[in-house]
Amino acid sequence: MFLSIACTHANQGIFEMDEFKKEFQKHKDALIKSLTNAGESHRIYIMLEKVKSNVPSYRYYFEAGQQSQQAKVEETNAKAQMCRDEKNHAINRWSSVCKERDDLKKRVDAAKHYLGNIFTGNSIEDECHLKDLLDILDGKIVEELEQALKGGMRTRFRWQSSTQQPT
Repeated sequence: MFLSIACTHANQGIFEMDEFKKEFQKHKDALIKSLTNAGESHRIYIMLEKVKSNVPSYRYYFEAGQQSQQAKVEETNAKAQMCRDEKNHAINRWSSVCKERDDLKKRVDAAKHYLGNIFTGNSIEDECHLKDLLDILDGKIVEELEQALKGGMRTRFRWQSSTQQPT
């Protein structure tokens, strides 16, 4: 395990060194071309010696630039992950709100069903429902309806839960 990590790290260093050498060679080639185009080819040797003497500094700056770019990549990845997490949280919250809405709709439908069937046309049932209607008008049943809308059990009308129709 340690050997594979060391090899990976060493390979990364070789890659960076190869990248540095490649970029450094581009820099030297551009310098030679610029001096030649400017008619200063007699200064090429002196400038290349100065460049060669500063290789450690160039390497340092190159690696610092690479690390800076890597830090930006990691920061961008972290922000992207945070956005994905927020999106998932919003999706979960939306699902929860939809479920709550559906549950409330079932409760309201049950209350509407009860209120809509107070008078059925059957005189015996209507007489029973008339008492319930009078209780509604007196305010006695309002608390039970509020409880039904909140999802509680209604023993007076034998509702087992707020999602079932009255019996």
